[in-house]
Amino acid sequence: MISIQNLEKSYNGIKVLKGINLDIEIGSKYGLIGRSGTGKSTLLRCINGLEKYDSGSLKVKGVEVKDLSKNELRELRKDIGMIFQNFSLLNRLDVYDNIALPLKCWNYDNNYIDSKVRELLDLVELPNKIHSKPNELSGGQKQRVAIARALSLNPEILLCDEATSALDPKTSQSTIELLDNINKNLGITLVVVTHQMSVLRSICDEISILEDGIVASQGKVEEIFREKPQALKNLMGNSDLLIPENGCT
Repeated sequence: MISIQNLEKSYNGIKVLKGINLDIEIGSKYGLIGRSGTGKSTLLRCINGLEKYDSGSLKVKGVEVKDLSKNELRELRKDIGMIFQNFSLLNRLDVYDNIALPLKCWNYDNNYIDSKVRELLDLVELPNKIHSKPNELSGGQKQRVAIARALSLNPEILLCDEATSALDPKTSQSTIELLDNINKNLGITLVVVTHQMSVLRSICDEISILEDGIVASQGKVEEIFREKPQALKNLMGNSDLLIPENGCT
């Protein structure tokens, strides 16, 4: 699904990604974790073509992202939904129109748009908020609307950039459960950028730990916590290194 080899990216002559290598299988739940400034979000933005990389290879569904034309890249992004820490909802629009926005940009039929928005609101369990404005919603509700919007074009991949960092623990867990259900029931591949160990323990099958622009350690979640590589110790500091109770679930 996503294959990355020797990926490098610089800003103003400073290398941010220094030879990233990883593979993300179709239908998986993959975590990218590391301290701030290690290149996690930059890597995510390279995957959906929002950032251009300097060298190496990044293939999504077998296609080299840097070789795509503007129109081809636009088509690829239909298959890649993205959610953010700050929700990125438009405050002037109600919930219905926030979710419908990508569909309107792609000129879908109004009847289809109406059906799809209502279907997605049922999926994220917010049908009664259809005409609410973002400022009338809680943080968890805003993130659910953002998830619904990201799913509006039926993507095959969902990129989650610190999607639970602004939420309290209970709401964060509820959002994680929703994302897990989306993966299981819709078969959507999840790529989760986070600095929260609880997120990894709750949802990810595999992870890569990034340090200073490189993949310092990678593998299945339960194996990483069992083997306790130096990269995990560096990330956790003096915190207890506990194996997830439920493995990778």
